This record gives sequence, structure tokens and C-alpha cells, in this order.
Amino acid sequence: MFLPALATLFASQAMFSCKKALDPEVPASRTPAALVFNSNNTANSAVAGMYSTMSQSSTPVFNGVFTAFAGMSADEFTYTSTAKDSYNQFMANNLLTINNSDNYALWSNPYTIIYQANAIIEGLANAESKVSDSLKVQYTAEARFVRAFSHFYLTNMYGKVPLITTTNINVTATQARASVDEVYAKIIEDLTYAENNLAKDYKYSSTAGDRTRVNKWGAAAMLARVYLYRGDWTQAAKHASLVIDSAGLYSLVNISTSSPFYKNSAEAILQYYPLVTATNGTYEGTQFRPASATTTTVYNLRDTLLNSFETGDIRKTSWIMNYTPTGSAITYKVPLKYKNNSSTTSYTGGVLEQYTLLRLAEVYLIRAEALAYSNVAAGAIDLNKVRNRAGLGNVDPADQAALLKAVAHERQIELFAEFGHRWLDLKRTNTANALFSVLKPATWKATAVLYPVPEEASKSNPNLLPQNEGY
Repeated sequence: MFLPALATLFASQAMFSCKKALDPEVPASRTPAALVFNSNNTANSAVAGMYSTMSQSSTPVFNGVFTAFAGMSADEFTYTSTAKDSYNQFMANNLLTINNSDNYALWSNPYTIIYQANAIIEGLANAESKVSDSLKVQYTAEARFVRAFSHFYLTNMYGKVPLITTTNINVTATQARASVDEVYAKIIEDLTYAENNLAKDYKYSSTAGDRTRVNKWGAAAMLARVYLYRGDWTQAAKHASLVIDSAGLYSLVNISTSSPFYKNSAEAILQYYPLVTATNGTYEGTQFRPASATTTTVYNLRDTLLNSFETGDIRKTSWIMNYTPTGSAITYKVPLKYKNNSSTTSYTGGVLEQYTLLRLAEVYLIRAEALAYSNVAAGAIDLNKVRNRAGLGNVDPADQAALLKAVAHERQIELFAEFGHRWLDLKRTNTANALFSVLKPATWKATAVLYPVPEEASKSNPNLLPQNEGY
């Protein structure tokens, strides 16, 4: 994705400042607001730069690396390479150490994004800003969505985390960890603002028809997820309904002939551009799919996942690849939701893929789960929409417990190998310990549902201590 030079400058300055966000030696005046908010165009470039930082390979949480890490932590992947011991720590009985460099990236990179979001919010609110009033509201809403999105993943990975709402390094350098309730309250506040102020269409995306800038329905979808995680079933169902009923803008696609991960898919609520290099498409496409007939795969699906598919489920044939390397007697099962190895060539008839952050199937499953607490029959209808699309027949849950069990199963299948949904579901439903005590009995501890605060971060800011329990 092409970005004007000013946006690139903004992104690089923001990344430097955020990486030093816990270092009091970095001056608060480093904020580049004066440079980028002197016109509508430069402000737009700053917002585009924020999305670009989210999608780049240096940002593991938001370009697909978290899919791999969380999948290893959960019951989705095994990691068969010995090249990265820090990766193995996510899989091997969840034995993460506080000095794991990849865990530090999971902690620090979202704060890079949050810094950029805060710089945009502050710059647009500056009295010297020359951005039009309507665009100030739109761009502020986009930045607040991204800030909420980033805080959501941080608190789900680490529990208590610093709640960062300023670019002032003198404040953030010693910021203590906020409670999970405090973090979620700010997430909901930011997403509510975004839902109330974002455009209903995708007119701010750089290319017509693209779904690469969040709109009102993207904020509503994220709010539905947040309320589900908080156990507010009424609000979860309400915001899911807003998306589902949004004037026919979204629909489930036929995965036998199409894909929710295609560029501008009717199912996609929010996407962004793949990594634009000579050899890369999405992270999943390049890391999960074998590059050649002799390639050794390193992320292989566990039998616990494979055995959970029902007979006739077309997701098993459409989204999983049977791969036997040349000269091997072993057939591996690898995720194939993203099929393209390159941003310019395709295994799908010339159709490009774009990384998909939010999609309609999840929203149906959110509403199905939320409705289990008030209207089991209505919840089953939503559940069956997702099942029918996968070639499966209807289920007719007898009661709340049966519907919740069916939805949990459907989420495991529908959202596998996708943005850590399975790992976070096991955590939020308090079912991880029962599963992993059997699956990973050697050294599994219930406290492993949270990753450790990285040692490098706590050395810079002792107020991040005490460490999460178990580390």
C-alpha cells in the first residue's frame, strides 16, 4: 500500500517513541502532530500510516503472528522447527519465560499502535489543527477504534496492563498496570465513540470498494465481541444485530466457491492490505502454506482440532491442506484459510486475499451465544446459518447449556487458526485448565492463561510489577 512520505515519517517517529514509551529519557515533545495535522490530506495520511503499521511484519499481534503464537498456546498447532526456541515456549506446555523476545514483541508492538492513535487524537484536538471538523470526527473515531482494538488484545494476553491514553512520555514512563475492568471501560468508551461517529460505508479507504478503513459496523462488531467477553449478553446481541441488519452490506459467502478472506469479500467487515513485498502475501499464506513440494511445514494442526470436525464439513476440505513432502511418508495437515503465498500471484483463480480482522460469521456466533441467555431458539437460528454455510445440517439445542456447548464447538471450527480466537475463548470461558491438564499434563499450570509481563518492560518501569502469577 502506497503511503505519502509524511505518513511514513509519522509512522517511523511513532514507532520510535512507543518503543521508548517506558523510557523517561525520550522527551514528550517528540509527538509529530504539528507536522501532520496542517491539512486534511496530511491528517488522512497519518491515519493511513497507523493502519499500515498494524499490517506490517514488525507488528506481530496484528499481522497474523499472534495467530501462530496463540494457536500454539491453545490446542490448534504444533511447532516442529528447532530454529526458534522462543516459539517453542508458546507450545511446549506453555512454558513462556519472562525474557522471551517474541513475548516482548507481543507486549510492545500494540503500544506502538496505541502511540500513533493517541498522537492522532491529540493532534486533531489541537487548536492549531487545520483539518475540517467532519474529518476531525471521522479520524478521531478511527484512532479511538484502533486504540481500543490494541488494548483489547493486550488485556486478554496479559490481564492488567498500562492503559495508555496520552503521548506524554513523562506520564507513560512510570505508568502502572490498570485493572482489567478499567481497561475494558476505556475500550467500551472508545468503541462507543467510534460506533456513533464513523461513516457507515468505506468511502475513506484509499481504493474504491476496499474495506480497509473501519466503519460504523466494524466498531459495532468489535463492541459485540467486547460485551460478549464481559458477559453483557444484552449489549452483545444488540451490537451484533446492528451489523447483521446493516442494510445488506454483509453476507456469508459460499466457501466452496469463494472465501471470507478474499479482497473485499461480502463477509469481510474490516480488512487491510497484505504485506506488499516481492514474495509475501499474508503472514498465514507465507508461513502456513508450503512454499514448494519439498518444504517442511512447521505449523501443523493438532489431532484434537482435526477430530472435532463433523463429517461433511466443507471447511475441513476448503481450509485445511493435506501435505506430503516429496520423499516423506508422513502427510501433514496445515491451515489453508489464506492460500496466496504472494501479494501478486494467486492459487485462487487470480483473486487476491486481504488480511481479515473482523467478519460476519463471528458476529452471528456472538449473537447466538448471547441469545442463549434469553432466547435459545433465536440463538440456534444464528448458529445454524454458520453451520449451513459449512454444509452441515441444523442443530436444535434443548436448552441454554446445549446451545452454549454447540456455539463453543462452532467457534472452535469456524474461527480456528484465526487471530487467536480459540486461545482467548478457552481463557474467557474458564475451560483452559480442564483441557490442558489432559492435553499438556507434564507442566501445565492454570496461571499460563496469561502471558508474563516481559522482563525488559518491567526493568524500564518497575511499576509494571508484580509479575503475573506463575512466572
